[in-house]
Amino acid sequence: MLTALAAALVLTAGLQTPQSPSTDRARAEALARSGKTVEAMEIFVRLVEQEPGDVEARCGWRGSRCA
Repeated sequence: MLTALAAALVLTAGLQTPQSPSTDRARAEALARSGKTVEAMEIFVRLVEQEPGDVEARCGWRGSRCA
């Protein structure tokens, strides 16, 4: 199951057009709030790949703050 999800994330990440990190983050947060967790995770994963030190992107999908 996790392997299939990881493969889907890699494939869809390559197909999407690049957006600014703030636009991507806003879209991911909106998707997460509306219950579209998989779609939100795809964007958050891409944000973390672009900026590994982005703590907000690492934790944003949970809707909580990271320490």
